[in-house]
Amino acid sequence: METILYNAIKDIGRHNQELLRSPLLLDLLQDIFLLVVLFKQRSIHMTPEIWTLDDVAKFLRVSVDAATNLAKESKIPHFRVGDAIRFRKDQVIRWTEGETRTDSPAPTPPSHSDYLRGRNEWRLSHDKRELFVRLTNPRSAIAYSLIPLSNSVRTFFPGYKVSFTMETVSGDIETQVTSASDGAKLGAPTEGKYVQGGLTEWFRTHKKDIESGLCLRIRQVEKGKRYVLDLVPYAEAKSAMTV
Repeated sequence: METILYNAIKDIGRHNQELLRSPLLLDLLQDIFLLVVLFKQRSIHMTPEIWTLDDVAKFLRVSVDAATNLAKESKIPHFRVGDAIRFRKDQVIRWTEGETRTDSPAPTPPSHSDYLRGRNEWRLSHDKRELFVRLTNPRSAIAYSLIPLSNSVRTFFPGYKVSFTMETVSGDIETQVTSASDGAKLGAPTEGKYVQGGLTEWFRTHKKDIESGLCLRIRQVEKGKRYVLDLVPYAEAKSAMTV
């Protein structure tokens, strides 16, 4: 486009030097160039950048598993190309800013790194069969539908990505420990940072109770296989050991 305009100006100059020096023509050409620049910028923005699961995981600073769960549970704007999950970069950015809503209403989660800045509290009962989790950032836990774990209580649960059952008042939930470092092996006993998967409805049901300050209590029925999940006042958790 700029080349065409440049050649047109040269042709005008060859045939009419006076016209080329006209202020009106110069103003008109300036306006045309401005329109060309704006058109090019708009054309760039009209073609959205497409992200993969890896791209979204890196942007949100979460594991690929966590990004996949967000898409599967319709918590983040996405689309599919066959079986592949894809994202528009602009929509993901707006979603993190709270401007985008998906088909399935859900609270807009803040950065996963909020957990690193928070001071969640973990306590074990004296017989080490009950784990109490006090969430200082319940909004994040509800948004991501997960239970954060500290290294000190990691072995309370089975190995990385080994499925186990959580009994709740609403029924049994199949879940697992997720979000490990690169190269982590299936079943690794100390890998993984969160209990995640299948907990979305439970967190939605108990959202107000959790936000009111109740603690999660997880009791071992059969270590590594079956647990009970419920909520108790913080006063009850305080009698347990801090870890």
